[in-house]
Amino acid sequence: WPDQGPYSKDVVQLRRHYDQDSFLQRYLTLLDLVLERAERADIDVLLDVSVFGIYNFPGTVDDFDDLLNIYGNHFSSNKTLMGYVIIQEPAYTDLADHVKSDICEKVDEHFYFTIKRADPNHLVTIGMIDVQDVVEWDPAILKVDFLMPHVYPFWRNYEHLNMTDGIDRVLGKLYWISKNYPVPWFIGETNILASNTAIEPGQMQGTETQQKEFVDAF
Repeated sequence: WPDQGPYSKDVVQLRRHYDQDSFLQRYLTLLDLVLERAERADIDVLLDVSVFGIYNFPGTVDDFDDLLNIYGNHFSSNKTLMGYVIIQEPAYTDLADHVKSDICEKVDEHFYFTIKRADPNHLVTIGMIDVQDVVEWDPAILKVDFLMPHVYPFWRNYEHLNMTDGIDRVLGKLYWISKNYPVPWFIGETNILASNTAIEPGQMQGTETQQKEFVDAF
């Protein structure tokens, strides 16, 4: 896992052939247990099966296809699962060096249809950002069943930093999304950071009381 400034992660490296990887089999068993608990609680689940940097490493597209096929075959009959999140915030995690037709091909002809062939019973989505997605990961060209934008009140140094402006900024993003998303959508993430958790510049932060104020207004 690449060093991400003040935080990092330990990850398990899966080995080909993935369907014979003992850790992946254990992981699928653990996910089954989570889904069983969700079923008892009457909760619908979106399963995040995304990988970091779809285009950043050689062979990643084929590797991801293989993994999606395993996920789809394993969960195709599960009635607690609502769908799969196949990519999260790709504009942040992928190198900015592809044209839209390349992305359209990878999503349409690989990821979406790979998991749909293995599992036609569940939905497929991508976690988006906002208007900056149109540079490459344009929502108008992505083959998905619905989109899941993450809307945060990022700010710039020349802007006022207060709760009213933060809420207005998010509402502006939602207005743009409502006019330009060609498929159904719902909000995947939003909030402001608590004062003790700031890890990146540009994020609004505040107390827990202000977090509640933001969510109530939102």
